[in-house]
Amino acid sequence: MPSSTQVTGIKLAAICNSSLWGPLKELWEAVEGAIWRRQPESVHLLDLQLKKHKPSFLTLFKNPMKSAEQREKVRKASTEGIAIQGQQGVRLLPEQLISEAFILSDLFDLGELAALELLLAGEHQQPHFPSLSRGLVAVLLYWDGKRCVANSLRSLIQSRHGKTFTLDLSPELVNLTTRFTDELMAQGLTKQILNLISDISVTREFERLQKERGLGNEKHRKEVSDLIKECRQSLAECLFAWTCQSPLSK
Repeated sequence: MPSSTQVTGIKLAAICNSSLWGPLKELWEAVEGAIWRRQPESVHLLDLQLKKHKPSFLTLFKNPMKSAEQREKVRKASTEGIAIQGQQGVRLLPEQLISEAFILSDLFDLGELAALELLLAGEHQQPHFPSLSRGLVAVLLYWDGKRCVANSLRSLIQSRHGKTFTLDLSPELVNLTTRFTDELMAQGLTKQILNLISDISVTREFERLQKERGLGNEKHRKEVSDLIKECRQSLAECLFAWTCQSPLSK
C-alpha cells in the first residue's frame, strides 16, 4: 500500500533540486503513479525513473562521499561563487550558509556539495515551514528522500510476479518491476536491507541531531521521528514482501 506518512507542506521545487530529495521525490511519484494510481503512460515514466535511479537502489541509503576538493569549492563560494544545480551561472553564498552546509555535511557524513544543495532546498521550502530554520527543514528533506527510496523499493517488490499475492497490474508493469527487482536482489540488496534495519535507530539519530541543534520544536521532532521509523518499517516490509513472493537469497 502507498505510504500514509507525509511531511506536511513539502512540495517539489524546480530550483535547488537537491539530489538527496527532489529527484527521489519524483521517483516515488512515478512508482506511486504506476503501481497504486495506475495512471496513463505511467509504465513508461516508471521505466525511465528506474533506469535513472538504479544506483540509488544499489547503494541503498549511502550518501555522496566527502572530498577535500568539494570542501574547498564550497569554502570559496563566498568570494568566488559556486554553480548550483538547477540554477544558471554562479552564486555568491554568505559565510553563515557555508558554515551550516559544513555542519550538515559532518552531521550526515555527506558530500559537501550535496549538503549545500540540501540546505538550499531547505531554504527554498522554508515558506511551507514558517517556524523552522533552513537547516531544520533540510533535516526533514534528508529523511524524506530516504523514505521515498524505501517506499519505492517496497512497492516495486510488492508488484512483482509472486507466489503469494498479486496486485492485478498489467503484464507490462509486472514484467518491468520483476526484472528490475531481480537485478537488485542478484547484486546483494538483501544484505544491505538487513544491515540498514539493524543500523537505523531513532534514538541514535536523535542523539546526533541534538548535538548539532538539528532538532526543532515538538512537531519537528515528531516529523523527523516518523520519517526515520517509516524508513525502517518500509525496509522491513521489503524483506517480508520478497519472502512472500520469492525465495530469500542468502
